[in-house]
Amino acid sequence: IEDNDHERLYRQIQKMVLAVGEDEVEELRQRYKNIKDIFPRLRPMERDEIAKVEPKLVAGRSSDTEIFALYNPDGHTVDYGKTARSFARKANETDTTVDYFFNTKIDTVEEKGAGYTVISQHGNRLEGRSVVMAVGAASLRFAHSMGLKRNWILLPVAGNFFCASKQVNGKVYMMQLESIPFAAVH
Repeated sequence: IEDNDHERLYRQIQKMVLAVGEDEVEELRQRYKNIKDIFPRLRPMERDEIAKVEPKLVAGRSSDTEIFALYNPDGHTVDYGKTARSFARKANETDTTVDYFFNTKIDTVEEKGAGYTVISQHGNRLEGRSVVMAVGAASLRFAHSMGLKRNWILLPVAGNFFCASKQVNGKVYMMQLESIPFAAVH
């Protein structure tokens, strides 16, 4: 995906799930046996391979501490700022009027016919065929409050970010729920 300035909105980046300690290592080894056929590019890594790909994960760690990882070279990271600016530019290129409201509390979202009416704290009424709600970790609760449940997929995008010197070469996840090995909030 590229925006109008042909800037990359995402980039490919490796990702890894890291197990630390005997219990986590055993659990992750078992998970790998169960999912290796589903994820053919996923591969197990022992300490020496981990050190080659992500040296900071091994540096200074006691050799008595068992570590093991599942590695996937095919991860991606999205620049959500560029993506949002790209959406705004594309929306402004249409013949439709586009209004932006920031830091505005939404009081109600009502389903109306083939679309929705959104009512803000100031009484603004916005109507559209679809609505995007950026409510982060509250996404599922918010959807349930609207009566949306089974046939909807919500992608929570949340987190705090800080700038620091480069420590790792890709995404490194701690052990997650078995059903979402690379997707839990991190």
